Amino acid sequence: MKIIVVGPVFPYRGGIAHYNSSLILALRQLGHDVKSISYSRQYPKIFYPGKSDKDPSLETLVIDSEMIIDSINPITWIKCAYSILKYTPDRVIFHWWTSFWLPFYLFILPYLKNKNINLVGIIHNVYPHENSIYDKWLVPIVLTAFDHFVVHSEKEFMKLKKIFHSKKISKYLHPVYDTLPKHKIDITCAKQKLGINHNTNVLLMFGIIRKYKGLEILLNAIDFISKNKISAENIKLVVAGEFWEPKEKYVTQINELGISEYVIFHDRYIPNEEISDFFSAADLFIAPYTEGTQSGALNIALAWGLNCIVSSSIYDEGLSDFSNIYKFEKGNADELGQIIIKLIKNENKEKNTVILPSWEHLAIICLS
Repeated sequence: MKIIVVGPVFPYRGGIAHYNSSLILALRQLGHDVKSISYSRQYPKIFYPGKSDKDPSLETLVIDSEMIIDSINPITWIKCAYSILKYTPDRVIFHWWTSFWLPFYLFILPYLKNKNINLVGIIHNVYPHENSIYDKWLVPIVLTAFDHFVVHSEKEFMKLKKIFHSKKISKYLHPVYDTLPKHKIDITCAKQKLGINHNTNVLLMFGIIRKYKGLEILLNAIDFISKNKISAENIKLVVAGEFWEPKEKYVTQINELGISEYVIFHDRYIPNEEISDFFSAADLFIAPYTEGTQSGALNIALAWGLNCIVSSSIYDEGLSDFSNIYKFEKGNADELGQIIIKLIKNENKEKNTVILPSWEHLAIICLS
């Protein structure tokens, strides 16, 4: 089958780029003829809250791609449409995750639809995390062009079902990033690399820090733990990722709670070759989201076999089979603290026996 996949790849950074590259690789391994179309410019600097949208990693999954699309240059959108038509694909797969791309999709999707091209939309979240008053009516207009939706959570499935009663919607758990554990290192060595004693329990929160990620809740949980007479020698919270909002408010919270000895910040984008240092050092992974539908970092933690605590905001019924995933009610710092205490005192780690969701299976679903 001839397939085109449109989305970010290296040198762009972040979860969607990693996801897209893994999917393209899986499609090619299944024997399909796959063309990748990506961006000459993903975001103008003024619109990007991070330091850079380029990936500084030395170890990368490089996908050969036509870097055509400039997000603010409609001429390149026409070039993209021409490139797609010239290839005569059986399927074109797009990613949807932010309404920043609304203008591009409002142009490209109806145009391709009029050419009778089968369009598959991987919907990471129907509405963006920080949505505007326009999203509720513009997003359905854009998404209506897709013939087949693929989602990773029940919440997003139900949102789409409410809008599109008769369209095909497939749900499959987000695949784990199973290439990274090949770099797993000894936990003692990993903790030493982070400057942490080998006897200390390491709690890991990983990824870009945004308001909905729930760091404030996790810090309150650390305060709960400290009041239960668990010392900073026994536990360290490692927050690894670039802050996309003022870090000072969290520093103020830490100082007011008196938990500075418990918390270590790595305020930067973590390149691929350093991911193993953090996940190999971790005893427990935590995703305390107050909003959202899924966590890419959770899928790294699952590949590492870590015990994971996630909020009810991103907990999906598909995760209930995983014996190493624990749920707490979003926003409830005391409940989160209680689960952390229980897990660090339990030396017998839960071993997950569920078959992990794979990129190969996702690729098959996208073409079904």
